[in-house]
Amino acid sequence: MYSSYKKLLVLGFGFYGAFTLLYTWPLILHLSSATLGDGDLPIDGMSVIWEFFWFKYGALSGHGFSDMYYINAPFGVDRTTMLTNYFWFYYGRVMGGERAIFSYNIALLLSFLFSGMTMSLLVHDLFHRLDLSLLAGFLFAFSPYHFSQAFERLGLASIQWLPLFVWALFRVSKYPTVKNSIFVSFCLALNFAVEPHYGIFCFMWLALFVLVMGIRFSKITRLGVKLFFWGGFCFLLFVLPFYFHAFKNFLNPPTTAEAKSLLAYERPLRDAELQSAKLLNYLLPAAIHPYGGKVTQKFLDTPFYGRSSLIQEHTLFLGYLCLFLFWLAWKRRKQMGEPDVFHLRFLFLAAFVFFLCSFPPYINLGVVKIPMPSLWIHAVLPPVRAFSRLAVMVQLSVIILSIYGVWTVLKNYSYRKQWGVMVFIFLIMAFEFLPVPAAKVVPIDLSVPSAYEWIGEQSGDFIIAEYPLSQFHKLYQLKHKKRLLNSDLHTVGTLRLHEELRDLTKPQTLEKLKQLGVRYILLHTEAYRQEVGDQGVQGQFPNLEHMPGLQGVQKFEDIWILQLK
Repeated sequence: MYSSYKKLLVLGFGFYGAFTLLYTWPLILHLSSATLGDGDLPIDGMSVIWEFFWFKYGALSGHGFSDMYYINAPFGVDRTTMLTNYFWFYYGRVMGGERAIFSYNIALLLSFLFSGMTMSLLVHDLFHRLDLSLLAGFLFAFSPYHFSQAFERLGLASIQWLPLFVWALFRVSKYPTVKNSIFVSFCLALNFAVEPHYGIFCFMWLALFVLVMGIRFSKITRLGVKLFFWGGFCFLLFVLPFYFHAFKNFLNPPTTAEAKSLLAYERPLRDAELQSAKLLNYLLPAAIHPYGGKVTQKFLDTPFYGRSSLIQEHTLFLGYLCLFLFWLAWKRRKQMGEPDVFHLRFLFLAAFVFFLCSFPPYINLGVVKIPMPSLWIHAVLPPVRAFSRLAVMVQLSVIILSIYGVWTVLKNYSYRKQWGVMVFIFLIMAFEFLPVPAAKVVPIDLSVPSAYEWIGEQSGDFIIAEYPLSQFHKLYQLKHKKRLLNSDLHTVGTLRLHEELRDLTKPQTLEKLKQLGVRYILLHTEAYRQEVGDQGVQGQFPNLEHMPGLQGVQKFEDIWILQLK
């Protein structure tokens, strides 16, 4: 048994490592100067790179996880009040700093490698065949969903721990020991730490599994209570040190709609409608597919597929051959044998439940609206709004069951012919999932305008404010390393303060900025003229050079630097 796992480990690392390099080529040659992106730099991805820099910089300055002191200065931001992926905080503290881009890309590449490994481990435990295990890992690791998320969001691209959680859960049902129960808790906590969405999805999977197990056995045993106690206790032990304040605030949410929105405790139902799955999302190839993508592009920005601006949320293609084999598995489900028949049949239920949950809160038929499960999920878990992401659990279930379909086909052939069938199936599936990686490696230019270079040359620890306040450049902060008054993470108090400071022509604005510790204002002249203007009159640029409270004005192309007295 152990020799087969060792062989799987060696073959898997070589197989998935080779395809990771091939499908992301030439990223391996530009780990410190480029990243994956769907034509443009990933907005969310660049924010993560910025965080990796500051996590390391903050560690060297003696600041902890809860203190994001470098934005929203002088108040900072307390991240412990919100659900956040704290795994990346520790990763950034170790790997970030000046190597932030390199560290981000390494994490992306490892998500492909480890996704294949954990999925192959799960399937090997079910079918005990290396070829089927490697095929399942390939389909999961290099799926359109994974690539689509890798082009934008590191957390959502980190799908590698989902199969590990399912494997651990199946193991504890086969071998009910305290050690296995604790391992389930660890895997659940790990998914929460890497991406809270996936932690919630695993919790939903666990609830469904426990419900089915309860119906199956219909009695409570001492062993079951013991496993539940130790599993629950260890899960709380793993997550409470990091999520205590977030859970506390979730159980006692803010009372005003403004505060709920700012802390991401409540998302509009409209968001859930836009970011939910459509049937064609599962049936049409990824829009970047060199051949099938042309068909998909015709359905973009239609009610049948979804908005092109939300393409990451709608790229959920499962593959035609994969779906056919899934159907074949359903037709031949009665042939399933022990000991894993329960797990395989549970996967049918899980695929169906998560498939339904991924759809919008309502199916609008014109005359009537049919409520869907996501309506109740949104009511219980209002921070979750992109229900299309539940498709990753559908994908996991469908892939495993399609592998069962392959297994039923292979039984009809001799050993030599089985290899031919496997190669044929692999080539078809690889073509259906084919990305266009070479065109998706985007260079990262960290050169900054001369105004930011000048700011970086000024000595001392001080605060700068970029105007208009709604437009600021995080990546430039990697160069000048000064604290920012600006922020994209607000409390009600700081949001109202920024509204008060919006207009520089008001007499009290400069005085208030000085009290807050602001030394320099970086004024983007054209953006300010269009957004704020002279005394709130958009389109007119105010005369700021002789305002009381200013020590001087320096002009760098379209950026002025205003120094406060």
